[in-house]
Amino acid sequence: MTSQGDTLLSRVNEPSDLRVLSDAEVARLASEARDHLDSSRAEPVSTVELTLAVHRTFSAPKDVLLFDTQHTVVAREILTGRAEVPEGAPHQISEHAHAAAPLCYADGLAKAFAVRDTTRRRVVAVIGDDALTSGMSWEALNNIGAAPARPVVVVLNDNGRPYTSAQGGIARHLAELKRAAAGLAASQIPVQRRGKPLRTNMFTDLGFVYIGPVDGHSMSALERALRRAATVGRPVVVHCVTRRPNTDTTAVPPQSTTRRRSRTRRTWASVFEAELAALGADRDDVVCVTTGTGIGEFAARFPERVFDAGSAEPHAITSAAGLALGGTHPVVRMRADALPRAFDRLLADVARHRLPVTVVLDHAGVSDRGEHGVWDPSVLAAIPGLRLGAPRDTVRLRELLREAIHRETGPTVLRHPSGPAPLDVPATRRVGECDVLRETANPDVVLLAAGALAKPCLAAAESLALRDVTATVLDPRWTVPVDPALIKLLGAHRMVVVVEEATAIGGLGARLAQALAAAGSGTRVVTHALPPRFLPHAPRDQLLRACSLDAAGIARVIRTLLGKPSLRRE
Repeated sequence: MTSQGDTLLSRVNEPSDLRVLSDAEVARLASEARDHLDSSRAEPVSTVELTLAVHRTFSAPKDVLLFDTQHTVVAREILTGRAEVPEGAPHQISEHAHAAAPLCYADGLAKAFAVRDTTRRRVVAVIGDDALTSGMSWEALNNIGAAPARPVVVVLNDNGRPYTSAQGGIARHLAELKRAAAGLAASQIPVQRRGKPLRTNMFTDLGFVYIGPVDGHSMSALERALRRAATVGRPVVVHCVTRRPNTDTTAVPPQSTTRRRSRTRRTWASVFEAELAALGADRDDVVCVTTGTGIGEFAARFPERVFDAGSAEPHAITSAAGLALGGTHPVVRMRADALPRAFDRLLADVARHRLPVTVVLDHAGVSDRGEHGVWDPSVLAAIPGLRLGAPRDTVRLRELLREAIHRETGPTVLRHPSGPAPLDVPATRRVGECDVLRETANPDVVLLAAGALAKPCLAAAESLALRDVTATVLDPRWTVPVDPALIKLLGAHRMVVVVEEATAIGGLGARLAQALAAAGSGTRVVTHALPPRFLPHAPRDQLLRACSLDAAGIARVIRTLLGKPSLRRE
């Protein structure tokens, strides 16, 4: 190890550095890692020892280590110094945004190694207990367990509180395994209930060797269990029990595990949660299906109307369809990056039957967490009868949510970013569904701002005015379908620049250009949106600036467009 500071953490540059540490040094490193991690991020703090043990037992890159979601990945990055390692480094280890993905990758990798006769490479999938709420996990476990000749090590991090409540059969079964093992060695676990033999462990029923439960904060117990798993020679589940800081493992009702509203700033999420609760008070048919995303006051006041689907986004949508068939109006809460996983269910199970289901997407556009929701507008626009709204501020979020709830046929989707939200970006008038935010006679350009980009578009218009460039700024409010009144309004102008926090392909700009062309308009439509590539992890403001979607960048793009001879105002 190279010396880069006074701490062990600063001297860890790659996984092999972890394997030469003494037991005392490992304990010290774990303590330093916990101190380094933000104490409010309970998941990475709780998996420090687990992450250390996996890297000390298995040899990356020879052994393939797959980590689910960021709750394990963050700890791994700190413990291996990956934050300072260039992309594609030899010991870089795969990670995935969806909880179930590592199991599916592991199944495929094990098959590939068998076909290519490279069976000396071991495949390890580290997953959280929330992954077991996803149907894709069980599809993968079904295949892995049925192939005893292809050993895959599944490390299950069980902190007893996947996402919010996860009050289901799987969570109860994991709890039974832990209760049955109290005071017994892992190899002697007779799964029992009330003193009577119970069915065998569900993992052994699927063909896995089961090791555990293991104390997820004991390095000696973890390494002993993982070494055993590495030598079994068939699919294994290592059941590790961890604890989140300042929490216990007691089952907690949904209302006590949702996000608390910020006292210092108004966020998009807090405004949505407050308005949903108000709607719930007005209408007893409003219910909520959540995929682990907080719903605040609604859950506290109406727990009997809250249904947590965990990581099962497709199930959440079709379950909401059933709720709608039963006479309720379901509101489905999920992250925008998760929506494409449920696209076919929204199309076939909701839209096809014209069911009134409202989906509200958090973290739409670029996100500080790296879970960028930039693809959903392109795919949602293809669903017949669907309405897609993008509020520009908290006033419009409340307004659009109420409009969605009052719609009686067909699905409605609202998308908003994360973080602080502007209170009010007022309009001067409304034309059809569209709000006019700034209006000038015979403008050089019309800025059509989708959602939260309305505020930087207004700032860009102010900046352009200082350079004698006039701009009208519009907010369509509903981006799908394209409003006929908007087509008529834009047909009177020469150039429209559509500014949206999504990919341009299949976005509002493309659909607007098609509609204007079909109407025989000569209006030129230019789309200024996110690039069609995977974006890196970075602060939201930084990413928007890099993509020229801040006020200065938007103004710069407009000046460049107007400087082109084919677009210069005559």
